[in-house]
Amino acid sequence: MNISQQKGLNEQTSLFLYTINKVAEKLLAGGEEIPWQQVTDLVGPASSSSRCYIFLNQVDGDGRILSSQVAEWCAEGIPSELDNPLLQSMDLARMAPRHFQILSSGAIVCEHVTDIQGPEREILEAQQICSVLLIPITTTKEFAGFIGFDACVSPRQWTDNEIQYLKTAAKLLAHALERHHADRMRREEMKRFNAVMDALDAVVFAADMETDELVFLNRYGRKIMKEGQGGSHWRSLHDHQKSPCPPAPTSSCSTTMVIRLEPIYGNITIPGTTAGTSATTRPSGGPTAAPSGWR
Repeated sequence: MNISQQKGLNEQTSLFLYTINKVAEKLLAGGEEIPWQQVTDLVGPASSSSRCYIFLNQVDGDGRILSSQVAEWCAEGIPSELDNPLLQSMDLARMAPRHFQILSSGAIVCEHVTDIQGPEREILEAQQICSVLLIPITTTKEFAGFIGFDACVSPRQWTDNEIQYLKTAAKLLAHALERHHADRMRREEMKRFNAVMDALDAVVFAADMETDELVFLNRYGRKIMKEGQGGSHWRSLHDHQKSPCPPAPTSSCSTTMVIRLEPIYGNITIPGTTAGTSATTRPSGGPTAAPSGWR
């Protein structure tokens, strides 16, 4: 390899490394939505392709896997296909059976359109594609979609080095999908938990063991407590107490907790009554997890 080729390879490697780091930053930034378009805007130029796009899969009521384009980057002069209705809710197993079989098995598609036989060729030629690279986005549970790259000006062969970096981008997208799914499940579980706790005619709270801050207080507690969530639990929940509770033994504490309701007589002033009910979290071998430091 001459000096010019080596210099070009080093520059390309540096660009890919920079791009992968930026993609990771975007995906790790959090938020309720994954920034698909920002990813294609980063990876597309680095790939030196005509187009870069992302398709995501969903399963319909009949069990079919349908793929829809959610983001696209195009080089200057290359027409966009993002608004193409034919690329929404595509039944890949029917419309592009060979590509579907390859991608769903975890392998990549990298080929010139003139070498393709079958319905895939018609779909690609309609988009003026000469060569295509498709990399599956595969989570631990499923074939979730794919990221694609088109060469529309002339046929192109992606190098092994390029493919490896673009595979890394696909893996980052898969990890982002898994985190997004886990976060959504946690939010839904928290909504169900809050609904159950708010339906109780009892005070249910969780307090930070180090700061004594009330980090959770159900609806019944919020009605009657002089200090709500964010206040000190000993000041809100106990009459005539002038300082925090003495620290409980922590030698046997676990990060696994369950909520246990227990009566506290004479400590909570509830209008018209002389006793109330509070809920604290105690170390237990039960299945419900709570953050370390709560009681």
